[in-house]
Amino acid sequence: MQEWTGAKVYAPVGDEHHIAGRYPYCGPARVCGVLESLARGLTNYRPPRVDVWLREGDELPVWGGLRVVALPGHTAGHVGFYSANKRVFFVGDAFAVSWRIALPPAILSTDVPASWRSFAKILDYEATLLVPAHYFGLPTNLVRRVRDRASRLRLSE
Repeated sequence: MQEWTGAKVYAPVGDEHHIAGRYPYCGPARVCGVLESLARGLTNYRPPRVDVWLREGDELPVWGGLRVVALPGHTAGHVGFYSANKRVFFVGDAFAVSWRIALPPAILSTDVPASWRSFAKILDYEATLLVPAHYFGLPTNLVRRVRDRASRLRLSE
């Protein structure tokens, strides 16, 4: 797609090895490494040329400014994008929502404790709308539900 369109590719610092297909998975996450390896073979994956490496605090000129927020855990360089102007936080794979709010499982996380810290970090932002990558439903009360889940996680530590 990059070759077809000439589009710039943006990616977070810390995910260089993920993008290249050479991340050294260990522990339960080795399952993810095997799945990625199979998918690269089936799709004839070629790593893109990254034009812009994103760092925490960078601001993208979209929507009056989308701030890059480091949310490591799912991947080493996982990020979210926060719009202070619109009070919307795109959190990517920091968590998923179906019938419950779930953090990435150990087989899909490079660092489970970092996932928990990133989940708690989301609440440091004045967002009225959270937008995860995996969400099945309406965003009704999602901020309140995330706060409740984060409280329960803190109690179980």
